[in-house]
Amino acid sequence: MATWTQHVQALVSTGNVKQCSIHGVDGNLWASTEGFSPSVEEAAAINKYLSDDFAAQLLPAAGVVANGTKYMYVRHQPDRNVYAKRGAGGICVGKSGRALVFATYESPMSFQNCIYEVEKLVDFLISMQY
Repeated sequence: MATWTQHVQALVSTGNVKQCSIHGVDGNLWASTEGFSPSVEEAAAINKYLSDDFAAQLLPAAGVVANGTKYMYVRHQPDRNVYAKRGAGGICVGKSGRALVFATYESPMSFQNCIYEVEKLVDFLISMQY
């Protein structure tokens, strides 16, 4: 399996992701692009929203906070993903069994393509039992 840094570089190289990071579900950072590293607390909060139906009810009001930036909640799927927007860009966060993949996009990148790239990596991680 590639290193975590190689996975991050591969996501950005698609042209559909501006910045990204990979964290453990405990929030600890495994790899990130330069200048983008959501805190342990931010990553752990996202994991809680995805893992806990009661906490997930807070997402629309709380939004998604990553790397100190607040994004407007769009939607989520329990134990799988959360999507949020900010201006002409946004963030996609996907969850596998042991990892969280954060990826941002900005215009002219598309929301759908960013989602596709994140979900593809998350599916791969799941297939590798991560």
